Amino acid sequence: MKLTRRFLAVATSLIFGAAYLIGPLDPTSTYAGLTSTDPKSSLALAPPDMPQATFADLWRVDRSFQSTIHMKNLLTFRPVQVTPALYMSDGTEYDLPSVTLAASGMADLDVNQALADAPPNIASHVSQFGSAALKYKHFGSGVVAGEITMLDVPRSLVFSSPFQMMMSTTGMVGMTPAATTQTLEGLWWRHDPNMGGYVNVSNTTDHPVQVSTQVMGAHGAALAPETISLNPHGEQILDLNALTFGVPKSQNQAGSETWKWAADSKMPARDTLRTCPSGSTILILR
Repeated sequence: MKLTRRFLAVATSLIFGAAYLIGPLDPTSTYAGLTSTDPKSSLALAPPDMPQATFADLWRVDRSFQSTIHMKNLLTFRPVQVTPALYMSDGTEYDLPSVTLAASGMADLDVNQALADAPPNIASHVSQFGSAALKYKHFGSGVVAGEITMLDVPRSLVFSSPFQMMMSTTGMVGMTPAATTQTLEGLWWRHDPNMGGYVNVSNTTDHPVQVSTQVMGAHGAALAPETISLNPHGEQILDLNALTFGVPKSQNQAGSETWKWAADSKMPARDTLRTCPSGSTILILR
């Protein structure tokens, strides 16, 4: 049953609010090792600011989708300047004008409008979907929260993609930068044969990635593995019906997916497939 616009607006508001349930950061909890409880004294003792970034795996403007980036400064005592960046499906980076978030401040960014205003050197790369980053400077990470909401009112659809930090194995005990094979496994399911879906594959690294994917049916019938090539920060949306084509009809309502790729110094910040509404899944390669 389709959602009414009123219910959809309420559901969307709840999703927006969920992105900001993280508590505000105060100077005594943020600046580990600093004993002063005065914000100005803590700032004077703090290390120098360093570049930081968080990443979101998907925005969409195809069909009737309206994508919006929501940003929040979790610091209660100082502003933060944030530079949003959109990555096109081919990996092209489009840095948007910086936004200054006041202490505990919030701001929204219209992705559709930003793409419409893209300069000529970006316009030829503009795509219908991609990923995004929020870049800022602070000596500690995690002080900027964000989420992308993708709202399609005519089709009563709403997806969300939270901004997350990447994790690096560099310098971690027992971890080396040597290439290793990462494997993710997940489930797919459709309510009925007419149900569609998609798998979003996003490369948030600065180097090309080749991904091997294999689909299995409900009773173990396995399709031949396929290889997908992704540019640095590249993105692909794969149709679930195309991925499962060839699975016996008796096994085509549910099954599993296995994804493998070589990763050097990056760990998956989220090491499972994320199931989304309408039977779709999202895979993030980090």
